[in-house]
Amino acid sequence: MVLVMKLFQSLVRQFAANRSQPVHHLHQSLETLQKQLEPLRRPLDRLAQSVRTVTPPGWFERASHSPLVLGITVLTLTSALGHRFYNSPQLDIGKVATQTIQAPASITLEDPKATEESRKLARTGALPILQLDQAVTQQVQRQLQQQLQQGTTIRDLAGAFPYTRTAALSIPVQAKLRQASRADWQQILTAVDPEFRPGGAFATEKIMVDPPAVPLAPAARQQAIAELRAYRRSVDLGAFVLLRQEINDARFRYAAAIATLTQPVSPQLPNDFDLAVLNLTDTEWAQLRQNLPPIAHRILTQGVSPGLPNTVLADAVKLHLDSGIPTGAQAIASQLLSALLTPNLIRDEEQTRLRAEKVAQEIPPVMVSIRRGDAITRQGDVITSREFALLDHFKLSRREVNGWGLLGFGTLVSGAVVIVWIVKRRYAPNLRRRDGVLIWLLSLSTPLLIALHIPSTNLPAVGLLISSFYGAPLGLTVTGLLTLLVGVGMEMNVSLLVSSAVSGILCGWLGARLRSREELAVLGIGVGLLQGTLYLLLNVASGTVWYTLLGISAVQGVIGLAWVIIGMGGSAYLEQLFDLV
Repeated sequence: MVLVMKLFQSLVRQFAANRSQPVHHLHQSLETLQKQLEPLRRPLDRLAQSVRTVTPPGWFERASHSPLVLGITVLTLTSALGHRFYNSPQLDIGKVATQTIQAPASITLEDPKATEESRKLARTGALPILQLDQAVTQQVQRQLQQQLQQGTTIRDLAGAFPYTRTAALSIPVQAKLRQASRADWQQILTAVDPEFRPGGAFATEKIMVDPPAVPLAPAARQQAIAELRAYRRSVDLGAFVLLRQEINDARFRYAAAIATLTQPVSPQLPNDFDLAVLNLTDTEWAQLRQNLPPIAHRILTQGVSPGLPNTVLADAVKLHLDSGIPTGAQAIASQLLSALLTPNLIRDEEQTRLRAEKVAQEIPPVMVSIRRGDAITRQGDVITSREFALLDHFKLSRREVNGWGLLGFGTLVSGAVVIVWIVKRRYAPNLRRRDGVLIWLLSLSTPLLIALHIPSTNLPAVGLLISSFYGAPLGLTVTGLLTLLVGVGMEMNVSLLVSSAVSGILCGWLGARLRSREELAVLGIGVGLLQGTLYLLLNVASGTVWYTLLGISAVQGVIGLAWVIIGMGGSAYLEQLFDLV
């Protein structure tokens, strides 16, 4: 032992002296190292010979199957994987205090759990940022143009309106006469001119299709008769016959127009919407056709929010229509916009996450204060995060080994070892002691890397190596059981563990089937994509900013690929070291 210590000190001094020298000094150092290790060869050879002499043949093989070896395996795995139970506070959040504990000193400190809860609540309650949905906006504008064009087409078929001078007949009377039934129209003519006879020389009406049977109100009938009589008295017979012919022509065109009616572009509009459009004057329709699209564009640009009450939307539409649409056309324009306008504001997830994160970071830390001698917690009270922060700061939370928890975890590890042993006996009965040592070492490497704060687990490499050496059943079993034990015994991010565990299971399943490096390279790419995608999906609702989450997911994908590469590269050395075929 003294000789070994002297050799180690000599090597350290040589390394310190040569670390700043050029690379060619490395060869000289290696030669020196070989000369210094030469005296150890004979003692080590004698030690190996004595071990072979003392131990009978087959001792290692029998020992590898003894309960002692299984016990050592369970003990080491429990020790390596059971970190959660080594430093467990007895006075934890949610537990009942067994006695009254007073503060040994005055202090003001941060309550990390309360701070995180406050920031999490701020992220959740942050007001969302909305953006325009251009697809919905364009759809509303397109439907509006289609409905306006449909109205223009049917108005062209119906002809001009008013169809005669308003000095002769008012606009309401012209509208009623145009849409009155043939019987009503003939009764009005008879009342105006008793000499009128249907089928007479001046009574020809080329209309072949009756307008819709809209009952003519008595007041409207009397108004029409009065205006026609007044006009009849003021003009000669030829002028009156010309007016009557104009009315007949308007009725004919109106009947032809309504025969071509189609359904409105929106189911929210009534089926007779185009009939109401025909009652607008040419001036009113021209102004509506010109001014309604810009009004709709302004409303859509301001945005229609989901959940906006119809009354609020109707009031907003009315305010916009007052400045650009004639009074007589405002009812139709309001009906059209109210039917077509749909919510076009959607949640901008990225900007909302940025705002939520900014709001969370602006939340000040939750500070707790206490004076010396004041009670931190009283006997029988449930411990809160504030009290635990103080207890843990003063080292009064009674952190110690959780014996019962560790015992239960050891039982779980024992069951896992038994399961691996059963699978080994079933699918790989010819495994040697060195094979068991390799599986044991690979299993221990996972908690070791987690303890070193590596941002993932090496389960893909473990699954790939065990599966390629000993078959898929053993590879899947070890990987799955390691995932369970790590989740129970160690504190690790769930999304990191799940994403790497699924990748490890995939490697354990396919590792025994793939032999060529090209196939393993494809497996590595697949593992990287799978691990990165799973991490992204598991954290998509976490509130993390998108570009940050995508970056972390990409890193996880690269780590998954790297573990497959490490497994591929290390397999050759493990085959030589453990004499694997």
